[in-house]
Amino acid sequence: MTSPATILIADISGYTHFVSNTALEHSSHIVNELLEIIVEGNELGLTVSEIEGDAVLFYLKGDAIPCDDLVRQCVTTFEAFHTHLKTIDRDAVCQCGRARVRLNWD
Repeated sequence: MTSPATILIADISGYTHFVSNTALEHSSHIVNELLEIIVEGNELGLTVSEIEGDAVLFYLKGDAIPCDDLVRQCVTTFEAFHTHLKTIDRDAVCQCGRARVRLNWD
């Protein structure tokens, strides 16, 4: 028997471009930080089904989550994500020339 559920997929757009233009030792660490921000920003009590590459699949069984709550969750996550990107970009100190985050994930 099936039951209703809400599914939310948070995906890091620009991931392939970022990874291919950033040194591996930096990109792996930065992507892990960004995925943590997405997971930790879950204010709706969603369950993480899986993390695959640059995406987090959340779900919540039961009645649909109100649209306003979903939008608020997405905006909050988006803001935390981009705030962290700006912090990383501002604080980059590595001299390899490839550690800076390219802030084209808008």
